[in-house]
Amino acid sequence: MDVRKVDRFFKISPTEYDSYVRAEWQSFVEHPTRAEGSLAALEGLVVKRVLDIGCGSGQELIPFVVKGSAFGIGVDVVPDTGRVGQELFNTLVEGARISFVRAAAEWLPFQTGSFDVAICRLALPYTENDRAFSEMARVLRPGGLLLLKIHHTFYYL
Repeated sequence: MDVRKVDRFFKISPTEYDSYVRAEWQSFVEHPTRAEGSLAALEGLVVKRVLDIGCGSGQELIPFVVKGSAFGIGVDVVPDTGRVGQELFNTLVEGARISFVRAAAEWLPFQTGSFDVAICRLALPYTENDRAFSEMARVLRPGGLLLLKIHHTFYYL
């Protein structure tokens, strides 16, 4: 999906989105076990570059950027991608190695093999899955890992 087409279909107001991503960030920070699960899944993997697809405020990047000093990039299709995330990372750690890019999962603007880890949390139902998975695989380096976090089963039923 071309991100320029998303603007016409984006149903949530900027204020509502801002509140949503701040609440998601706060929930992640208040429940450190969420970060521990991601780190445990990647035990033994050297992680220097992480991509968060459908990032919201980028909270999934916290354990890698803050604790692991990796470079994190968050991508999302929302018009104001990264504004809140950059602000929140700056309050968490000065000089966080983080960047945000407006992009769709189906067309990631990165070179092949650019990332050690790709994270896709809850964004998959909003993508063209075959194209999104192809792009996620393309941007991962050989031996890199995808952390796919999906909705509860009842969401899909």
